[in-house]
Amino acid sequence: MTRILVTGASGFIGGHLTSHLEVGCFNFTTFNERLTNDYQLADYGKLDVIVHLAGLAHNKTSAEHEIFNVNFQSTIKLANKSKDLGVGKFIFLSSIAVYGISEGISINEQTLPLPKTTFAISKYQAELGLKALESPEFQVVIIRSPLVYGRGAPANFDLLLKLVSKLPFLPFGLVNNRRSYVAVSNLIDFITHCIIHPNAGGETFLISDGIHVSTKDFTSAISKGINKKALQLPIPLWLMQLTTKSIGKPEITKQLFGTLELDCSKNKRLLGWSPPFTMAQAMKSLR
Repeated sequence: MTRILVTGASGFIGGHLTSHLEVGCFNFTTFNERLTNDYQLADYGKLDVIVHLAGLAHNKTSAEHEIFNVNFQSTIKLANKSKDLGVGKFIFLSSIAVYGISEGISINEQTLPLPKTTFAISKYQAELGLKALESPEFQVVIIRSPLVYGRGAPANFDLLLKLVSKLPFLPFGLVNNRRSYVAVSNLIDFITHCIIHPNAGGETFLISDGIHVSTKDFTSAISKGINKKALQLPIPLWLMQLTTKSIGKPEITKQLFGTLELDCSKNKRLLGWSPPFTMAQAMKSLR
């Protein structure tokens, strides 16, 4: 039986993945430490696959050197140890941020990365370092994910969920952008697929729910998921953009009002995988 090690198992995605593996009777173990370079892999015995979810996002409490240490240096040290111990497949959760997301962008498998932020650069350098270690015996799988939503999701999704939960109305009635998201249930299913599928090794994948929705539709889906009615008001975009900038959150402007479309057709073509859950189904987990 394939033996799996999951790093970052105590995090949002890691918790969902380990629950899924447990239900599916997979043979797995976990490594919960996030900020250490000292992975004692030999203590875990024979390992076949490592799913590396541990990482650090860019926030006010994270220094640049710490982000690079965790996301880049620690990842490559783990990969080197994995290769030395005969691990056959290394699955790395990266981010769509490696493309240096700008407004109105569409991304497919030919799109070249252009990371701009400390977080994005650290993730992309980790990708490059992992690819340099690849061999027929050590296969790397890279998954570039957009915003992941679902029960327990942190950061921006948590903010949107709180907004929808507290307000009787939402200000996105005039927002008709197109964005790709991925439900944590779909991401977990895809990671599991990459664990077992022989064609996943050596590949880089984009992941999403397979649809593009506006912020208006996304927040409406959240409200339906939690059984709450919310009226979408036609607030002018310029007014909302001015508001986000005035409170020192200019990055939210792109995330709420910009377009980001992902072409994930490679997943179906190469692995025969399609998202098993619709957005409506995934939002019901929020109740």
